[in-house]
Amino acid sequence: MHLHALPIDDVPLREETVPIHDIQIAINADYSVTRVVQEPEGLELRVTKTADGVHVTVPQLDIHTMVVLELAAQR
Repeated sequence: MHLHALPIDDVPLREETVPIHDIQIAINADYSVTRVVQEPEGLELRVTKTADGVHVTVPQLDIHTMVVLELAAQR
């Protein structure tokens, strides 16, 4: 069984990744952020409060990650 496309139709695959570091995320003051976690790593990220809201730094992104924000309930 042949599972490859014809050479003229084959899409080249890239099998290397370049990790990136220190991604800055800014969340405006309209949200009350209580906790930030990088998933699937389970890494709790430090939240820095500013006059405009909060800033969070993702220390390293290898391939896939997401940042989960936990917000305080609004009254």
